[in-house]
Amino acid sequence: MALTLPALLRRALRGVLRSLLFLPAGVAPALAALPEIGDPAGSLVPSISERRLGEALLQELRRKGLVLDDAPSQAYLRALADRLAVASGAPARSFLVFLVRDPSINAFAAPGGFIGVHTGLVRAARTESELAAVLAHEMAHVTQRHLARAFEEARRLSLPAAAALLAAALIGVRDPNAGSAALAAGMAGVAQRRINFTRAHEREADRVGIELLARAGLSPEGMPRFFERLARERRLYGREPPEFLSTHPVSTSRIADARARIADLAGGREDSPKFQLVRARLEVLTAADPAEAAKRFRKAVASGTYASREAARYGLALALLRAGRATEAVPVLRALARDDPDRILYRIDLARALTESGRVNEARSLLEATLRIFPSNTLVLRALARTLLAAGEATRARTLLEPLARPGSGDPALHELYARAAEAAGALAQAHRAQAEIYVLNGQVEAAIGQLERALQLARDDYYEAERIRARLAELREQARLAKH
Repeated sequence: MALTLPALLRRALRGVLRSLLFLPAGVAPALAALPEIGDPAGSLVPSISERRLGEALLQELRRKGLVLDDAPSQAYLRALADRLAVASGAPARSFLVFLVRDPSINAFAAPGGFIGVHTGLVRAARTESELAAVLAHEMAHVTQRHLARAFEEARRLSLPAAAALLAAALIGVRDPNAGSAALAAGMAGVAQRRINFTRAHEREADRVGIELLARAGLSPEGMPRFFERLARERRLYGREPPEFLSTHPVSTSRIADARARIADLAGGREDSPKFQLVRARLEVLTAADPAEAAKRFRKAVASGTYASREAARYGLALALLRAGRATEAVPVLRALARDDPDRILYRIDLARALTESGRVNEARSLLEATLRIFPSNTLVLRALARTLLAAGEATRARTLLEPLARPGSGDPALHELYARAAEAAGALAQAHRAQAEIYVLNGQVEAAIGQLERALQLARDDYYEAERIRARLAELREQARLAKH
């Protein structure tokens, strides 16, 4: 029977300690020697199990506060991933790309099409094509079934143990103070080496990734250029090279192979304003001291030392906002919006600065006008809902968010905003229902059931709401029941 997410998660740390400390005879060689590329026939891990593994890892990362659920950054990343997915012949949304709060330069592919991108990687990439090159490389590991082959080779460990290896490699090293996780952290490097891809897999991922970039209209040059720069800078790291080089070794011959492959390919798009804005945004969101970040951006704007002047100005405005200096951010954002009136990012952050400056009505008017230009845009709807909450219009905020905050949206920040709006509007059943979805996304199904049971008690007089809650309760109770087996 396929394991459900909670069962998989409960057994993950136990499994990694057991599988790494007490490997049965014959298992270690199976893990150490990954198969060559070939037809794995019908014995691959089923797709539904791969999806559960990926979901389990994402939930664990969320529980530890390591996922950066920033809606504008996520929207950009997912649009870029969709572009590459369609170029691969897969439908849009075939991959779920998410941001990991980690300053190291790395990305990873997890089973089921989940791709984690470290914030440090986005900041290290200088152009969109460099970021897209890493995404395309990780997507190729998924489309070429490299992960599935690795799990097929480790089939004697069982699905939970395979998940445990990934959990230790991707999570254990980031929680050294959490009891038994300290031991897992010490073994994480061993686990990573056991699941690293073969050289043949890496070369195939490079080849397929380059083809994806070209078909998506993005510059294939981004791949060898990014690899070359990391290799050149490796000497600056001494014994601790960029994490990407540890998990994706880059040799001179590999770079040469990549350059040879792009020789006859069309150029494609090298960069985009959206990438530079998101890069600046992530620098601010991950800054330990927003005031210091504001100084850096102000200096860059004054001296002209920037990749994009607009991105540097935008970074300055966001840093001022994070530092609690919204009034100073308003003129910077207003100038940016005046120069580029169709840039939604400028409009929603200007509205936020106006709200935090006490000019809520002006912010609401700006966002209502923006919504008329970009109807149904989710970023604008969310920004307007936040502004309406600040203006005391909770009922309207809840109404705006209701169509967006559905089960399966995969966005805990959206459910949290909806829960706030519903509670402020007195719609307590809906508030508990939204809180349940937050728990689901964190893998806490029993807690989610508790929230839905409270919601059902409060919705007795609302037939349609009660039926929605009952249907969701039935799903989660079945999931919890299977988790116990």
